[in-house]
Amino acid sequence: MSVINKIDEYIEGIENRLDKIFEAKRKVGGPDYDKFFMGMLKKWKVKSYKDLPKNKQDDFFKAVDAAWNSKKEKGKERKD
Repeated sequence: MSVINKIDEYIEGIENRLDKIFEAKRKVGGPDYDKFFMGMLKKWKVKSYKDLPKNKQDDFFKAVDAAWNSKKEKGKERKD
């Protein structure tokens, strides 16, 4: 297996984990989270997080996580 194939496999694994994190957050936050997430995409000037360069996707999700406060997430209070 070439180095490029290994890198592609690694990136694909990261994308799969990001998809799982996003889906889990959607289940917890419901429509409020969807609206918030779409606002973050707009702020980052993309239509999907997949439109971001691979090296910026992690930064995007860290920013989303830091900005989102949910009543259902342990240790966090939602700011309404």
